[in-house]
Formats: sequence, structure tokens, C-alpha cells
Amino acid sequence: MMRPDGTDLKSIDGMTWPEVAALREATDVVLFPVAQVAQHGPHLPLNTDVIQAVEACRRTVLRLAAEGIPVALAPALPFGHSPTHYAFPGYISLDPDTLSFVVRDIVGSLAKQGFRRFVIFNVGGGNWGGLENAVFYVHERLGVDVYLLGWFEMAPVWAPFLTTHHPDRGEHDGHAGELETSCVLAAAPHLVVSNAVERYHSPRYAEMDRLPFANMNMNERARAVGCWNMAEISHSGMWGDATAASAEKGNQIFDAVADALADHIRKYVLRRESNP
Repeated sequence: MMRPDGTDLKSIDGMTWPEVAALREATDVVLFPVAQVAQHGPHLPLNTDVIQAVEACRRTVLRLAAEGIPVALAPALPFGHSPTHYAFPGYISLDPDTLSFVVRDIVGSLAKQGFRRFVIFNVGGGNWGGLENAVFYVHERLGVDVYLLGWFEMAPVWAPFLTTHHPDRGEHDGHAGELETSCVLAAAPHLVVSNAVERYHSPRYAEMDRLPFANMNMNERARAVGCWNMAEISHSGMWGDATAASAEKGNQIFDAVADALADHIRKYVLRRESNP
């Protein structure tokens, strides 16, 4: 499928079997996006995390292909573990064990065909338990190399592009705010409900800022104060300033994340020197 930017890239599920066979001969590396289906405020679609995961991985594969480095792109796994969104209609959540088994089966299927190195890119805070279990299993039982990275753990890469994220003032770009709205505007602008875009900074999340554990991420902070339901943090399911979002920022963020992912694959998966 040709993209608006003129690039054409197929994931494995969009290829014929002879095309996959040829790709397997060229590389044993698979980039595998994993996300979740859950609410992202009144203005973004439930598949926002899927959009982010696929677009970041797509740009990564294109960057490496331009250098003559082929990498297979697996179809995204859209479902993850997202029970904290149960108060908002539409969420689809897998039990962590189910998520682990599904990932194990997907990686195992591709491993039987000769793919031996898997980079899993996670965009879903609740997915970590299931993914870590799966990664340990496939590495130990199948003997494949697996590398697990996450979108939100890459905050040092994308945070510099945000203008409304000020934790010192209790203003967090937490969920469906400037970051994620910018990304959807860049990758799927027709899915943004522009007249529902809002700005909201959660007092409950500001309370989490007072915790003395500076290195805790958003999910860890929420658990530490006994918050297990997104509706307890925000009435609309979002917090941050989505009014500051733009497609330009989204493209800058995707490019920065893709650069970081490509660099990681060169350095740690392929053991090559990074591009200057």
C-alpha cells in the first residue's frame, strides 16, 4: 500500500509466501510491534497505540532499507493488557498469560521458518509482564535472540519535542495529550476528532509527583498510590494538553524514535557501528 509520503512497505502479512521466502534469505531479523486497544480520550481512536507502534516500526525499517540493511516487519499485535481502561467503552484486554502465549506462538512460528532475531517494540504500559515472560521463554526454549524496547521508555528521545510537559509544575503530558495527539495527526489525521481536543492536568497525577521515588514511571506511580482505574485520574480518559499537538511535531517524534530504533538494531542486534 502506497503511503501519502510516497513510501511503499509491506509487513509480512501483506506479502506472498515467495516474497517472505526471499526476505528470509536476506535477513533473519524481525521487528515486531505490540500495542493495545484502549481509550485515548474523546478525540483519539482506541487504536492510537497501534498507530504509534506501526508507524515507528515502519519508519525504522525504511531507514535501514535505505542503507541496504533488510529487516522483516511483522504484523502488529494490536491487543495487550489494558484493564485500567475498563471504565471507558471499547477497550479489549488480554490476560498477561494470554498475551505471553500469543507472543510466544507468533515468535515461535517465525522462528521455525528461519528468523532468529526479534526486536519487540511495545507501545502499551500494561504489556510488560506478559512480554517479559514471553521473551524469557522464547530465548531459553527456542534459542532465539529477543530484544524488548518500549515507546514510553524512550521518553528522552521524544520529550524534547513537547512544549507542554512540565512535571515541576504538575503539568504532565500523560495520556492522549500533546505527544499522542501529534503522532496520530502525523500518521492518521482523519481519525482525530478535532472539536473534542482538550487540555486537562490531573490533580491525582500531580499527587503522584510528590512521591519520593523519582525514577518510577507513570504506571509504577499509579500503583504506588493505589490507583488502578484511569477514570480516577481523568474524567475524560486523557490528561495533558492536546491543543498543543501538531502533525509537524508528530513527524519529528516518529523520526526521532525511528532513528533511535534503527541505531539500536545496528548496534545491538547486528553489532554494527552506528551511522555518523
